Amino acid sequence: MSLHSARRKFAQITRADNSCVDVTLRIDAPAQGRLEAVRVREGDLFARRVRLRDDAAIDDEVTGLLAQALHQNS
Repeated sequence: MSLHSARRKFAQITRADNSCVDVTLRIDAPAQGRLEAVRVREGDLFARRVRLRDDAAIDDEVTGLLAQALHQNS
């Protein structure tokens, strides 16, 4: 699933394995805390991700990162 601003895609959600999903973000932010660096092809701007293992993992940090990615790509 992809999340789009009026200008472009800022996040995508993909199944990582049977027990978790990855939220990959187009965001200009350092990899720290739950925000991890992702190896990407040259030119790919989705270089950060948050791995979610259950519903409780969707907290203020995750929603804040989504809001920041939306703002940067609007």
